[in-house]
Amino acid sequence: MKKMPGAGRKLPEKHGMAGGVRPVLAVVALLLAPVVVLVVGAGPGKAQTAEPARYTVENLGTLGGATIARGVNTSGRVTGQSQKRVENGSLQLRAFSWDGGPMEDLGTLGGPTSAGRGINDAGQVVGFSRISALNNQQRAFLAERDAQGGTRMLALGTLPGFTSSEASAINASGQIAGRTYSSSTSGRAFLSRKDGDGPAPMKDLGVLVPGKDTYSEAWAINDSGQVVGESGIHEDQGEAFLYSEGAIKGLGILPGQLYSEAMGIDDSGRIVGWSYTSRANVQGRAFLYEGGEMRDLGALPGDLYSMARAIDEHGRVVGQSRDAGGQNRAFLWEDGEMVDLNALIPAASPLRLLDAYAIGESGKIVGSAFDQAGQVRAYLLTPNDATAPGTAAGVSPGPNAAGWNREDVTVTLEATDEGGSNVEGITYSASGAQPIDGRTVSGGSTQLRITAEGETTVTYSARDHAGNAEEPRTLTVRLDKTAPRVDVATPADGAEYKLGGILAAGYACSDGGSGVTSCAGPIPDGGNIDTASVGQKTFAVEAADEAGNAASESHTYGVVYDFGGFFSPVDNPGVLNRVQAGSAVPVKFGLSGDQGLDVFAEGYPRSQRITCDSAAPVDDIEQTVGARESGLAYDPTADQYSYVWKTSKAWSGTCRQLVVKLNDGTAHRANFRFR
Repeated sequence: MKKMPGAGRKLPEKHGMAGGVRPVLAVVALLLAPVVVLVVGAGPGKAQTAEPARYTVENLGTLGGATIARGVNTSGRVTGQSQKRVENGSLQLRAFSWDGGPMEDLGTLGGPTSAGRGINDAGQVVGFSRISALNNQQRAFLAERDAQGGTRMLALGTLPGFTSSEASAINASGQIAGRTYSSSTSGRAFLSRKDGDGPAPMKDLGVLVPGKDTYSEAWAINDSGQVVGESGIHEDQGEAFLYSEGAIKGLGILPGQLYSEAMGIDDSGRIVGWSYTSRANVQGRAFLYEGGEMRDLGALPGDLYSMARAIDEHGRVVGQSRDAGGQNRAFLWEDGEMVDLNALIPAASPLRLLDAYAIGESGKIVGSAFDQAGQVRAYLLTPNDATAPGTAAGVSPGPNAAGWNREDVTVTLEATDEGGSNVEGITYSASGAQPIDGRTVSGGSTQLRITAEGETTVTYSARDHAGNAEEPRTLTVRLDKTAPRVDVATPADGAEYKLGGILAAGYACSDGGSGVTSCAGPIPDGGNIDTASVGQKTFAVEAADEAGNAASESHTYGVVYDFGGFFSPVDNPGVLNRVQAGSAVPVKFGLSGDQGLDVFAEGYPRSQRITCDSAAPVDDIEQTVGARESGLAYDPTADQYSYVWKTSKAWSGTCRQLVVKLNDGTAHRANFRFR
C-alpha cells in the first residue's frame, strides 16, 4: 500500500494507547497506566501457530515506555509513537522512526509530545505534535531528512477558525491528509503538502451534509489523491466518506449499526473501516467498501466486534478483532477469510499481537502487541516468502486462429505473488520486429504497445519484495497490418479486345507479411477471359493474408466488334467524301460475321455539321442508291452490313460527319462535303 495511510486512531487513542485523546495530557496519563482498557483480559500469552510460520515478527523496541507502530513503507521503515522519559523524569509521547536499528525520536514542534501516523516510500513521516507545554494545541507535521542527515519537522498549520491539526497519512507524491479541529464537534478534513520550504495552504474537504455536519476528519489517502474518513455532528458519530475529484460522498452504514468510519484505501479505490454502534465500548464491525457496496468482514471466531484499519493493493486487510470481554487480537483478512495474525507467526514468539494498524506494499504489517512482561510494544511482521511471483501475459485485441493480428497490439503483463511480500516490479524486453531494451517497472502490472509489423518476442519476469524472481517467460506477437498486393496483367485496365477472341487471364497476389491465403479472380490465372459478348466488362481479383487483411484489384475492359472500317464507296476519315445533297449513300462495313441487325447503339447512326476547311483530299461518292431504300441489312455472301444514309438537299454547300456508333460502345466516323 504505497500511501501508508496509518489507518485508524480512534480505538486505542480513546482507550489508552495513542496521542489523540484531547487534551494530550490525558494521553500521557493513559500511556502510563499499567493495564490499558484496549486489551482488558489479555495477557502476554498468544495463540499457537502451525509451522512453518507465514511471518517473522520483530519487536521494534521502545524509547522508554509503551510503544505502537502506526505506519510502514515498502522498504520496512516504520513510524509510530513511544513513551520517552524526559529530563524532568516524566514519560512523554514521542513520534519515532525505525529503520532496522535503534528507534529514533523525531522530536516535537516545541511542546512536550508528538506522534507519528503515516510514512511514504520516500521516508517522509506525518503526524502531530503539541506546540507548547502551556496549552493543548497541536499541529500536523511533516518530518523528513535534511541535508545534514538530521530530521526536520515542518508544522503544517490549521484551517482558519480552528485551533489544532493532525496529519494521518501521506501518499507517494507527498499529499497529506488529516484533520484540523477545535473540539470533538468542530473540525474539518484537510489536504495539504509541502511547498518549497514551507507548507502549502490547507484545502478544506468539507462535510457530507452542509448545514448539519459540523465535523469531518481524514484518515487515509491513496496515490491518486482519493481521501477517506468520516463526517458528522461529532467525531464519534459520523458516516464514512470518500473524497475524490473535488467531491465528497457518503459510503453508508452496515445494517444494524449507527455510524461508520473509513480508515484505509488502496490505489484501486477499495476502502476499509468499521461501522459501529458505540465507539466508547468498541462495538462495531469491520467493512470493505467495493463496487458501491459495503461488506461486513465479520470477526475472528468467538469475537463480536472488529475494526479494519488498512488495505494493501492485493486486497489484504488488517485490523483488530475484539471479544465481549474486551480482549483484542490482530487480524489479517484475505480471500474472504479473517485469520488471527497470532496464528501466522512463530509459536515461540514472546509477543501477543493486539492490533494491526498498517500493511505496506511489501506485505509488511505493523501494530501493537504485548511482550512477555505485559508491556505494549510496536511490532513488524515480514512475510516468509520463498515463492516467486507469476506473470500472466495478455494481448488486446487477441490474435486470429492463425496467430496473427492486423492492428496494433497492447500487451498487458499482470503479476501476482502468493508468498505474501507482493510484486516489486516487472522486467521486460523485446526482440524481433520491434526491439525494446530491457526495462523494469514498479508494481504488479504494466502495458506495452506493439506497432511494428512482423514477429516481436516479448521476454518478461516479475520479482517480489522478498527478492524472489520468476523464470523469464516469452510471448510472441505476430503483426501484419498491410494488405496483400494484387497485380492484374491481363485484361489490361481500359483495354479493348475483339469479340470472340482468345484471351488468357494473367494475375498474381503477393504478401510480405503473414503470407497469402487466397488469390481468386472470376477465372483461374491462365484461363480464358470472357469475350463472348460485346460491351464493358469488369475483371476483379481478391486476395487475403493470414492476418485477415484483404485487398482487391479491378480492371475494366471492353469487348468490341472486329470493325474493319467503312467499305467503298465511303472512304474512311482522312478523306472528305463528296456527295450530291439529297441523295442516299450506301454505308457498308463488316463485323467479322453476322452479329444480328441490332448492332447500332440507340439513336445512331446520326450526322453533325463540321467545317469544310479540312485539307483532307476529296473523293466523289460514285455509288448512290434510291432515296426509298433505308435501314440496315446484312449480306452473308460478302459478309457485309449495309446501311442507307438518306441525305438532305438542304445540306448543299456544307460539310457533315456521319457517326456510326455500335452497341459495343465504339463510334466510327466518315466526313462528307455536299454539293
